[in-house]
Amino acid sequence: MKLSVDIRRRAGTFYLDVAFSIEKPLTAIFGPSGSGKTTILNCITGVVEPGDGEVSIDGKPLYSSKDRINLPPEDRSIGYVFQEGLLFPHLTVEKNIFYGFRQEDEARCHIVPQAVIDVLEIQNLLGKRPSRLSGGEQQRVAIARALLSHPRLLIFDEPVSALDWGLKSRFLGYLRRIKEEFRVPILYVTHALSEIMNLADEVIVVKDGGVLVTGGVSSLFHYPDIFPMIESEGLENVLTLKVLSHNRERGVTELGLGRQRLVVPLGGPESGSRVSAIVRAQDIIVSRERPTGLSARNILKGVVEDISVVGSKAVLFVDLGEHIIVEITLESLKELEIDTGETYFFIIKSNSIRVC
Repeated sequence: MKLSVDIRRRAGTFYLDVAFSIEKPLTAIFGPSGSGKTTILNCITGVVEPGDGEVSIDGKPLYSSKDRINLPPEDRSIGYVFQEGLLFPHLTVEKNIFYGFRQEDEARCHIVPQAVIDVLEIQNLLGKRPSRLSGGEQQRVAIARALLSHPRLLIFDEPVSALDWGLKSRFLGYLRRIKEEFRVPILYVTHALSEIMNLADEVIVVKDGGVLVTGGVSSLFHYPDIFPMIESEGLENVLTLKVLSHNRERGVTELGLGRQRLVVPLGGPESGSRVSAIVRAQDIIVSRERPTGLSARNILKGVVEDISVVGSKAVLFVDLGEHIIVEITLESLKELEIDTGETYFFIIKSNSIRVC
């Protein structure tokens, strides 16, 4: 599926002028509040009319000012999940999720209701009404409803912005499973780098109604105009890892990190479950040699794949079996003579890792 967008829209003093196309499994639109992210989504879905330009999927226009085409939202085959669930309050969860379901589309899309219910873990919610659901539960139901309409494209508008970190990390886990199992292209709007690091295959950065850059996640750090947006949030790694074991005698839990193990304070669900491990980029220490005599429990081996320098800071993109970002000073970068393609050791204190 290829989505092509080339639109212009004026609303008061704000002017949107963007052009991009997406073909990756999950593309994130990233930018500060007021940059035009939601307006772009509304133009794609038909909630608002751009005024000029074209929006198409696989060459078929959804909107074209030139050809006077403007398909209504219900004819665009796009699932839209808003910041709030926006469920029908008078219907049960089961009736909500089947609202747009068409049996004849099931074979074409390979999305069957029970698979959606199982992946999103909403079986026990089917008989409830939305007023009895938590915010996280409402969002899962909204996703199920969108998926069962068999969309060609699934759009999320900052769906976890109102959730705390524990719920947010769990929710991002659901999104990864949706991406892997249902193969519906996703356009995901956020102003949080941690969500992009956790989900995105490609990023479109917008600011003041225009596109600054498109590319992979690492490309964000190569543009001075983008770094202040990222730095305001802080750089965090969010890793979804499998629980390998609990050791009460040592007081630790071990998580799988590729072929390596990440040691965290004892706790969490049973072995075999998956959890989110969160560690700030600046809390990771780099060494050229394997260090000895340290209290830190995690000494991990990894390859530096990319380096970005902004001001007095350097951001390293590292493959540990999972991809992480590491923030060090420019002085450290020069003293250690860090280069791409080389292997280094990365030290992480167990107590600096949050597990959700």
